[in-house]
Amino acid sequence: MKNLIKITCLIICLVVVIGWFYFPETAEARSGCCSWHGGVCGCSCCDGTSLSATCAPYYPWCSGGYTPTPSYPSYSPPPVPSCPFSSYYDSISKSCLCNYGYVVGKDFLGKESCISGNSYCSDKYGYHSSYNSLNKICECGYGYTMSGGKCISEDDYLIQNSAPHAQNAVINAAAVEREKWLFSKKDDNLIKKIEGKILLQVEEKGEGWYVYPDDKKKYYLGRPADAFDIMRKLGLGATHQFIISHTIYPDYVLGKILLDVEQNGEAYYIYPKDKKAYYLGRPADAFRIMRELGLGITNSDVRKIEVGDVK
Repeated sequence: MKNLIKITCLIICLVVVIGWFYFPETAEARSGCCSWHGGVCGCSCCDGTSLSATCAPYYPWCSGGYTPTPSYPSYSPPPVPSCPFSSYYDSISKSCLCNYGYVVGKDFLGKESCISGNSYCSDKYGYHSSYNSLNKICECGYGYTMSGGKCISEDDYLIQNSAPHAQNAVINAAAVEREKWLFSKKDDNLIKKIEGKILLQVEEKGEGWYVYPDDKKKYYLGRPADAFDIMRKLGLGATHQFIISHTIYPDYVLGKILLDVEQNGEAYYIYPKDKKAYYLGRPADAFRIMRELGLGITNSDVRKIEVGDVK
């Protein structure tokens, strides 16, 4: 056993001596590189001196040679699907979602796409509908309400949901308020020419107005019953004798409505142009007289006359 140990030691020593004998320069050269310059730091001596010609071959990567680099596993992210215009890919739901303010609808070609929320709402519920991006719903604009799947004005809603007599009241009130708001500036010269006459708005729907001679204001006649009611409320009491004794009436009653206080309050309109009396009779008669004797007027002119209210 002791002999075996001795033989092993002898072999190891022999290998070391042979290696030293055959590679003395290599070992010494590398171990002595930059020994007087603080050692090797990267591709030069630590004091900045370049590697000598003897040392350079032992650092091949410093002269463009092979430099071993660590190998890491490569990672490629999964491909992102292409989404239509005005949309983006949501990795959580793994689907395309419309951008903020856009909804799924039909584009101008009829294809399903992300379109503007306002366009979607106006197409579905009417011009006065807009998209609420926060709540993601269509809403009617100020002064409008949803009815029958469309945004309509609150006045129209009241008319649709009111009894016939209430509808007339709403329509009349809307017409009066509109003209009050559109009144521009009083024109005394114009009023002097048309006071006592019945005016028809030819640029609208033929709405009728009576210019009352006493206060120089216009009064909305509306429908037959309304016209009859207005004329009676603004009427001037007269005796039966005064009414029947004139075929041509004096100037101070022209344009006025005379009420026969001795004959059940029968009403007569004294037409300023021919100075004759026209019997108003029932609502239909009053409305017919209004149409036959009415004077067409433009919006710009009729809005130079103040609007009156009958209490």
